[in-house]
Amino acid sequence: MSDEGTTEDKDYLVPEDFRKFMVKETGTAYDVSGEKFTFEEVANWDLGSVRYELYDGVLIKMEAPSIRHQELCDELSYLFKNYLKGKKCKSFSAVNVRLNHETSDDTYFIPDLVIVCDQSKIDKRSINGAPDLVIEVLSPTTRRYDVIEKRHKYEQAGVKEYWLVNQEDGVVEVALLSEDGLYRSRTYSNNENIKVRILEDLVINFADILEDLWSD
Repeated sequence: MSDEGTTEDKDYLVPEDFRKFMVKETGTAYDVSGEKFTFEEVANWDLGSVRYELYDGVLIKMEAPSIRHQELCDELSYLFKNYLKGKKCKSFSAVNVRLNHETSDDTYFIPDLVIVCDQSKIDKRSINGAPDLVIEVLSPTTRRYDVIEKRHKYEQAGVKEYWLVNQEDGVVEVALLSEDGLYRSRTYSNNENIKVRILEDLVINFADILEDLWSD
């Protein structure tokens, strides 16, 4: 894919020692016990309503989303599900994504929304391998994690398209996987049309979505 007219984020690569350099945003709990886990281990826990992710085996407890965050996710999910009716690609919200399930299986995320076009990657518990599109709605407590750490893993896994949505103003960073295996990014204002590259003719304008969202 061409990177013409895009901006590159020079800081998206993360150090190998994730735990040493990870920014600990308020409200997000990172395991500091030194113990490492796999998806299979965590999947057998009785977690109730608590959500966890794994980054190289490091346990990450996610805070509950705000009302506005959840409403925006619901609107996007509704839009994609309606568009994809009768098509081979499927959309999922808050589903386990096991990026390295064939190797160490020590990294899985629960993105706000994913599109998967290879249905062999889908089982009753998770998406196994890279989705085609991942959308994360940014929160103040997880912004660094989504923008840098998770972006790095999605890039490594080969996720073709990664959207980072600012829930307050609808500004969206779209990262597209280029032929060299690296993301090239462009930022869209909330009144610009965004073409979903992995789909044939879906265009999204966040100004329309934000108009009816709850705000305090």
